[in-house]
Amino acid sequence: MSKDVAHEPYAYVFHNPPPATPADVRSALGRGELSSALDAMVGAVLHGDGDWKELQKLYLGLLNHEDRR
Repeated sequence: MSKDVAHEPYAYVFHNPPPATPADVRSALGRGELSSALDAMVGAVLHGDGDWKELQKLYLGLLNHEDRR
């Protein structure tokens, strides 16, 4: 009997990233550390100083990033 992988449960683990700044996001991107950049993006949103316009400008600019993640 074949196993139907379409119904396999997925295990997702969420971790709350530490506080970050837009500079942290840019730094991680500059080092080519996409995973760190993504964590910094979430950390900047959750723990940021309220300068949402700077984050918005940065994140909209990343829509054209070569890595679609």
